[in-house]
Amino acid sequence: MQRFTAIQPQAERLAAMGYPHAADRPVIMGDGGTRFDTDANEFLYERCLGYWPPAVGGQHPPVTPRSQQTYAHALADFLSYAWQRNLDLKKIDYVRHIYGRYQSEMLSGTWSATEIALSPSTVNARVDRACE
Repeated sequence: MQRFTAIQPQAERLAAMGYPHAADRPVIMGDGGTRFDTDANEFLYERCLGYWPPAVGGQHPPVTPRSQQTYAHALADFLSYAWQRNLDLKKIDYVRHIYGRYQSEMLSGTWSATEIALSPSTVNARVDRACE
């Protein structure tokens, strides 16, 4: 089910791939964990450093390592969902795609590894990340 994966990589591996600045943060790997996803990681990097604040201008303090992991996993989940459902990330509509499908499928268990409904707090956090 997961085409994108959030991992905490080894610093040496990322440096060898040309991404030493991301060595202390979780990263998103595409293609089932074999490819560094540049666009997703650029967003994640800026978000974790506080350069991409949700819905407001200006810079916010960097987020904690635990929150960075949470953001990375939520982003990987949404990217996997969009890939699985053949959604164009540039054309996604909140009502039709996020609320109408992604959120609904998590609440019903359709989009869950265990096919069990996810908790509302988990769903809300993932929807928040998808909307950023």
